[in-house]
Amino acid sequence: MMAAVMTFLKEGNEWVQIKKVMSDQGFLKRIMTFDPKTVSADTIKRIANYTSKDDFTVENMTKKSAMCGILCGWVKAIEDYYKAWQIVLPKQKKLDDANRLLEEKRARLQKLQEDFEKLRAELAGLEEAFAVNQRGFLETKAELEKLRNKIERGDRMI
Repeated sequence: MMAAVMTFLKEGNEWVQIKKVMSDQGFLKRIMTFDPKTVSADTIKRIANYTSKDDFTVENMTKKSAMCGILCGWVKAIEDYYKAWQIVLPKQKKLDDANRLLEEKRARLQKLQEDFEKLRAELAGLEEAFAVNQRGFLETKAELEKLRNKIERGDRMI
């Protein structure tokens, strides 16, 4: 059972090495802060040599010692985490890609909205200028009509 723990910790699994690692004051901290995402497929294959045995259960190990039971549960939990992570990882990558694409599209949308607002403001200015020119045109047309009428009256007088 300790050989499985040592495999995860990337330590030798000879008894001398196991005793040395377990007697280290930082041993429990290493166990508690172990990042299961760092486990390789090769490590899981080596762990399977231990965990696939019928007697490698928390119950059996607890009969030997409480600490063995706890560490056995830890090994099985890391193994289960790895298996779950292999299912989640591709989905996580797809999610990350989708989020990246979403951010690109949002940035593009923001740029288009800014451009649209500039065009809307330009259009409002053009419409205002058109309205001013239209009023000027109508005023000029009305004056022209008055002048035409005056010319016609003047021609009739002659």
